[in-house]
Amino acid sequence: MRKLTASLALFALLLLGLVLIAGTWASGTAIGEDKGKPTPTEGVKPTDTPEAPKPTNTPEAPKPTDTPEVKDHDKDGVPDEEDNCPYDENADQANTDGDEYGDACDKDDDNDGVDDKEEDKIGSDPHDPNTDKDACSDGQELGPDPSKGGMRDPTNQWDFFDPSGDGMNRSTDILMVVKQFGVDDDDSKYDATTDRTMLGPDAWDLGAPNGQQRVDDILHEVHQFYHDCK
Repeated sequence: MRKLTASLALFALLLLGLVLIAGTWASGTAIGEDKGKPTPTEGVKPTDTPEAPKPTNTPEAPKPTDTPEVKDHDKDGVPDEEDNCPYDENADQANTDGDEYGDACDKDDDNDGVDDKEEDKIGSDPHDPNTDKDACSDGQELGPDPSKGGMRDPTNQWDFFDPSGDGMNRSTDILMVVKQFGVDDDDSKYDATTDRTMLGPDAWDLGAPNGQQRVDDILHEVHQFYHDCK
């Protein structure tokens, strides 16, 4: 009986020891797990991050206005607003007399008072106000008044008898011709500026020098006394 009691007591002790060991193991495992995991400390709660300000509405870029149509009626590459002849092709914008109209649409390119078409007919230069370079403009020579250079030929450089070359027929011109009376072209004193040939019908309707300075030359000059192209 005693042996049985002792055996039961021993068994009970062993069982108690196993229970304690098991409890200790379980507790240690729990503690170890807690050690492995950081225990969160109660810190200061982070303040709420302020929301970034919402961007204001970016104003729309202004829409480009429609580019006005560039007009070029004559298709010469020069816009009408800059073209001195917007309806007549003239890419070079030539303008002999410098007025507001280019040569392509100007009826009098050289502004000498003679229509370009008329100058083409008589052979004078529509781009030169004084075709024959005799001190009288083409317009003056085609005028009706001889005392103002009219009734002459704008292509004839000899019909305005002006030995002094000042654009006026005065007594000084008459004296210059008188002094040359009797001089021929083979004489060292000969001066072609005081020599003219009569063409007619008017006394001032003269041609080139004929090599002889005679009474007729003096008369030609006298008949032009006070004619003025200056």
